[in-house]
Amino acid sequence: MKKANLLTIVVLITGACFSQSANYFVDGSVWTYNTTESYEPGMCTTQSTLEKDSIQGDTLINSLIYKKVFVTCQVTILLHPPCWFGGGVQPLTITEKYIRFDSLSSQVYMVNDTGTFIPELLIYDFNLATGDTIPIMGNFASAGSNIIDSVITILFFGLPVHKFYLPNYSLGNFIIEGMGGSNGLTYFNPNDVVISGGIFMTNLQCFKSGDSLYNPSNSTCSQFLPVKVSEIFDQEHSINIWPNPFTSRTTIDFSNEQSNTTIKITDVIGKEVKSLKISGRQLTIERNDLPVGIYFVQITNEKKRYVNRIIIIE
Repeated sequence: MKKANLLTIVVLITGACFSQSANYFVDGSVWTYNTTESYEPGMCTTQSTLEKDSIQGDTLINSLIYKKVFVTCQVTILLHPPCWFGGGVQPLTITEKYIRFDSLSSQVYMVNDTGTFIPELLIYDFNLATGDTIPIMGNFASAGSNIIDSVITILFFGLPVHKFYLPNYSLGNFIIEGMGGSNGLTYFNPNDVVISGGIFMTNLQCFKSGDSLYNPSNSTCSQFLPVKVSEIFDQEHSINIWPNPFTSRTTIDFSNEQSNTTIKITDVIGKEVKSLKISGRQLTIERNDLPVGIYFVQITNEKKRYVNRIIIIE
């Protein structure tokens, strides 16, 4: 009898472990995506976008708790002959979206930062089967690209979850239960074999949650920004960097008086090249021996709130 009871307990515990619902839509989770635009002869420019989606904090919308998603993008305009002007790295943009994971239905909902917060949009349903249609359809997706091709079970960060393969999955089109899509977190730009220009396709570079890292591309996980965006302190302090680009020096202007604010400058691989303090409304940064290139500026105030900017040395 004791052995039977013990076996029952073990089975119940094992079942409980494997019935745990995977949910990585939590504080500290970061998705890094790269989106490229297809090219065809005659096009002057195409775009390449590096994007980080970072979850930090909660907000209450219509009596429901949503997670805040800070979407930070860096767009690079690529030039193609015979055009020679208008390309280069564009300013960083930061927008905010709101998502919630419904553990009862195993679905994920989103509202955009529109000021009205309606309607709520279903973006993931982790109960679907082969042949079902996923909730979101991309602007550039071909017909049928949002139909589930097959479903398998994988171990993801130690939990058994469903992996939903989409058409052209060999190109990296899939969704993982509890994590989201490889072709955009809150949108859908699948990879396809294209013969025309102007088609945007998105790949997941890496996903980080806690100490766990998922790197499907087995390549460098781009770190153009710190992985944590807690507060946008630019909402309190208007910041202007001029001139930018520059050759010898540039100046950071603040609309409000600063007290013990830190300016940290890193290169494109994340190596710190300068660290400065400012108390006041203006700081001049000398180029000194820094080589030509793109640098990232993190400005942290005394409240430990920070904002990120780019400077370019010509």
